[in-house]
Amino acid sequence: VRVSCQQCEDAPCVAVCPTKACHKDIKTGIQTTNIDDCIACKYCIVACPYDVRYIDKVNHSAQSCNFCIDTNLKDKKDPACVEACRYEALVFGDLNDESSHISQLLAVKDSIRLRAELGTKPSLRYIPKVKAGV
Repeated sequence: VRVSCQQCEDAPCVAVCPTKACHKDIKTGIQTTNIDDCIACKYCIVACPYDVRYIDKVNHSAQSCNFCIDTNLKDKKDPACVEACRYEALVFGDLNDESSHISQLLAVKDSIRLRAELGTKPSLRYIPKVKAGV
C-alpha cells in the first residue's frame, strides 16, 4: 500500500511546528510547508504518526507530499503521481464537490482511512481490493 501524507484535518505536524511553516493552505486545505519559514527542527517528523515527513536535502526543510500544490495543481492538473499512474489506481479530487469523480466513487465504494483511531482525521481514503469470488 502506498502511504504518503494523509492530509490530516487535525494534523499533528501542523500543531507542533514552532514557526508555523507547516500549515494548511487556506485556498486548497492542503497541508504544506513554507520552506522559507522552516527551521528543520524535525518536530513535525517526530509528530507524524504515518512516518512520511522528511528533510529535503536540497532546500533543507521538512517536506511531505502536498499533491504538487506548487506545480501541477497550480496549473489545474492532477498531482504527478495521479497523472503517471497507468492503472488509474490513484484518484484525486475535491470531496466537498458532490459532482466530482472522487465523491461519486466513494459514494459507491467502501473505503478506509489509515490509523483513523489516532484521531487525526486523515483525508486520504483507500479502497480495499475485493478478491474475486468473495
